Amino acid sequence: MTAFAIRTLKSAQPDGAPRVPGIYKITCVPTGRFYIGSAADIRLRWLSHMSTLALRTHHSSRLQKAWEQHGAERFVFEIVEFVAIEDLAEREQFYIDFTGCCNRLVGYNVSNVAAAKGACKPLKISQSNRLEVVAAYRAGETARSIAARHHVSKTAILNVLRKFKVERRTSSETNTKHHFDREDAIRRYLAGEPGPDLAKSIGVPACIVNTVIFTSVTAEQLAARASLVAAGGHIARRGERNGARTKPGCVLRGEGHGGSKLTNDAVKQIRHLSATEQTSYLTLAKMFSTTKTTISRIVLGKAWKHVGCIANPGPKPPRKPESIMRGEGHANSKLTNDIVKQIRQIRETQGTSFPALGKLFGVTAACIANVVWRNTWMHVA
Repeated sequence: MTAFAIRTLKSAQPDGAPRVPGIYKITCVPTGRFYIGSAADIRLRWLSHMSTLALRTHHSSRLQKAWEQHGAERFVFEIVEFVAIEDLAEREQFYIDFTGCCNRLVGYNVSNVAAAKGACKPLKISQSNRLEVVAAYRAGETARSIAARHHVSKTAILNVLRKFKVERRTSSETNTKHHFDREDAIRRYLAGEPGPDLAKSIGVPACIVNTVIFTSVTAEQLAARASLVAAGGHIARRGERNGARTKPGCVLRGEGHGGSKLTNDAVKQIRHLSATEQTSYLTLAKMFSTTKTTISRIVLGKAWKHVGCIANPGPKPPRKPESIMRGEGHANSKLTNDIVKQIRQIRETQGTSFPALGKLFGVTAACIANVVWRNTWMHVA
C-alpha cells in the first residue's frame, strides 16, 4: 500500500480535498474502523458523503450508524492514492480485498465488489469485453462470477447477455460444480430408486438431482414410477422391508443397547411381579431404578417385545379398603374424624362461612368446602 495517508482532513473541511480521481478512506477515530471508496472527483464525493450522512440516507448503514453515534467531528477523510480514472475500479477492489473493510469488525463497506452502489460509477463494458463476457457465460461461468471479475454489477452482465440474445441457463445447468450422468440418474429414478438415495450415491445435492429429473421426465413416466413404487418394486425400506425386520440381528435392542438400564432377566422379573403379586408400577420403578412409564410399557408388551411378552393381565383388581391410607390415618392429615363431624355440624346449624371455619381449624377455605360437600372425607358419616 503506497502513501496510505497522503492528506488528512477534518470532516468540517472537505473543501481542502483536490478535485482529482483517486481512492479515499473515511476513518472513525474512536473505533479505528474505516470506509474505502473511489471517485472521479474526490472533493465532490466527500461533499456527497457528508450530505447523505447528514440527511441519514447514506447507502452504508454501518457508516451511517457510526456517524450518528460518534458525531461528524470524530471522523477523518484520507486520500489513499491518486489513480487514473480507467484504473479506479481495479485499485478500489485491491484496497477492499487488502484491508478487509467489508468485515463488520474492520470497516463500514457493505459490498465486497468495487464499483457497487454508492462507490464510483462502474466503467462501461467495452465491445471486446462484451464478447469475452458472452464467451465466458457460454463456457459455463456464472453471471455473478463474471460480474465480480469485471467489477460491475450482475445486472450489467445480464444486460450484455440480453443484447447478444444469449439464452439463459436453468439453475441446474448453471451449477457447474456438479457433474454426473443425467441419463443414468433419470433411468435409476424411474426404476424406483428414491431421490435422496440417488443423490447420495452420485455425490450431488438432492436439489440438483430433483431439478434435473422434474425438468426432463414426463407426466406419464412419473405415473408409471408411482405404480411401480405402489407395487413394491422399489428400494425404499418401509414396512416389512425395514432393516429391523429383515435383519433383526443387526439392530441394537434390549440389553445389547449401550444405553439400556435393564436386562432380559430383569424384564421377566418385572412382568412376573406385576402379573402375580399385583405390584404397582411406581414400586417396580423404584425397585429397578427406572421410570414408571418404562415399567408400564414393559408390562403391557410395548417395549422389550423380543424378550417374550406375557398375556395382558388385564385391569388390576381393586385395592383392599384397609390398605388405602385415608382420613386421619394419612400421615399428612391436619384433621381428624371428630373435627370433620364438628365442621359439618357448625356449618349446618350456624351457617359459618368457609373462610371462617378454615381459620378456626387451621386449613384453607377450599378444604372446608370439600369436607362440607363430602368431596373428601366421604368415609366419615
